[in-house]
Amino acid sequence: MSRLEPKPREELDQEQQPLHDMFDAMATKVYGDLFTWKIDGAEVGPMPVFLHQPKAGTAAWHLTVAVAQIKLSPDAKETAIVTVGAHHQAGYIVYCHERLATAPGLLSENQVTLIKKGEKPGDLNEGCSVAFDIAKRLTSTPGPMPPELWDRGVAVLGKDGVVGLLHYIGFYSYVSMFMNGTGVPVPEDN
Repeated sequence: MSRLEPKPREELDQEQQPLHDMFDAMATKVYGDLFTWKIDGAEVGPMPVFLHQPKAGTAAWHLTVAVAQIKLSPDAKETAIVTVGAHHQAGYIVYCHERLATAPGLLSENQVTLIKKGEKPGDLNEGCSVAFDIAKRLTSTPGPMPPELWDRGVAVLGKDGVVGLLHYIGFYSYVSMFMNGTGVPVPEDN
């Protein structure tokens, strides 16, 4: 059970409601029923954390939107996110993003299963391969990323692609931390 109980909109104060409404509109449009993000009218996942401190939550929401607009191939992005979520054992992130990652044309269920175990699938394309390697390195080994990994990333994704990938890795590490700290559960439909 989450340490911050999800609340329906009518139980939120005037500072929390606009943040609720922004997320609700986006999630309805983008996610639909792909995974559970609302139970009994209350938003679950990261939203109880965002709503608990609405000033920080609103800033985090704006960062969420900005990071989502970074140009990076969807398969490389989802490879990195599942790698980060799996490393941190952030169940809700893995639950959501394995569904996004296995959308047609992205990753296979077998590839996602291996990534969730911390293993690199041998059949990843170049972009996903370097995304996995960079995410794995940055989440599991302290210190700077080796120059040869940076160079490989730039050769495959371009400099903007690598910087975008770093934003995804950092952002989902942040989200993993507060979701783990508050005990965000995986919905029962998993």
